[in-house]
Amino acid sequence: MIVIPFKGSHIDAMADFAGQAWMEAHFGSQDPRALARLGPAFSGAVGGAIIGCAGLIMAHEQRAIAWALFTAQAAKHFLSVHRAVKTFLDRQSIRRIEAYVDCDFDAARRWVGKLGFSMELERMRHFLPDGRDASCWVRLSECS
Repeated sequence: MIVIPFKGSHIDAMADFAGQAWMEAHFGSQDPRALARLGPAFSGAVGGAIIGCAGLIMAHEQRAIAWALFTAQAAKHFLSVHRAVKTFLDRQSIRRIEAYVDCDFDAARRWVGKLGFSMELERMRHFLPDGRDASCWVRLSECS
């Protein structure tokens, strides 16, 4: 997998959203250029095909919300995906990064833990766009 600068059109270029298919309507309804303006982001490509996009939505200078979307092909490249996301997060100088994870998506909950997040809230009812419950995870840094 190669890491490339994120473009909003990369979301539309992804063939599927794998286990995140329920998010397609949410992300697809947004102006794809908007995510590129909301904070730093990157995409991962294999053989010219986009297999995932990840980034941050800046709430303010000290707080951001992490987001990531992957295709089914991303699982085959999980180690590369993990390293790219971890490196991206480690390079940020933001004190608080939040990630909201579907309570029923155990693999995602394990993964955010391995990325250095800790659970702050176990369940936020009806939090996600389709009404699913989510947990809130945070990654804190002493960077200023």
